[in-house]
Amino acid sequence: MAKSRVPRFDPANGCLTFRRRSLEVDVSRFHEWFRRRATEAGWLRVTDFGNALASWEGFVEQCAEGYGFGVYEYNNDLHVRDLLELVFDNEADHLPGVEDARRRVAAVDKRFQQLLKPGVLVPGAAENWWSGAVPAKGGAELVEDFNDKYGIRIAVVQDC
Repeated sequence: MAKSRVPRFDPANGCLTFRRRSLEVDVSRFHEWFRRRATEAGWLRVTDFGNALASWEGFVEQCAEGYGFGVYEYNNDLHVRDLLELVFDNEADHLPGVEDARRRVAAVDKRFQQLLKPGVLVPGAAENWWSGAVPAKGGAELVEDFNDKYGIRIAVVQDC
């Protein structure tokens, strides 16, 4: 019987390792690659995969509760998903840990897609599925902004 893969994250060096059959697979090359590509793409503050994923997860959680800020902040926070798209680059295929990273991003993507208004996109959005994403609900400011800016009505959640 093979041992299950148990990930360990070392915050001191940003490495995620997996222990299997007493062998460790170091995925720091993936993290280094991600940082380099994020920096090359012009990202200044968020260049770490773990931080980018945490930002995406936090944004999706805010949307689940009813995003409480305006459309400018919504679009700004949504932009982190552009950075995470790097993990789906074919250049990363050979890097240890990329498949786990892809699964983790895909799981958050699935959650986000469940929160969207079906068949509704912001006019003029980029080609990525998330760029024109419209949440089904939001706080009063987001609801007002979507209506005023795009003519799109979404449900209001109180106390956002």
